[in-house]
Amino acid sequence: MKPNLTRRQEEILDFIKQAVREKGYPPSV
Repeated sequence: MKPNLTRRQEEILDFIKQAVREKGYPPSV
């Protein structure tokens, strides 16, 4: 079940997922 995220959190999550796909690891914070 997906938690209720705000639009901003969704964007951040998508960004991280995309970075993981491209680089193989999450972006450093």
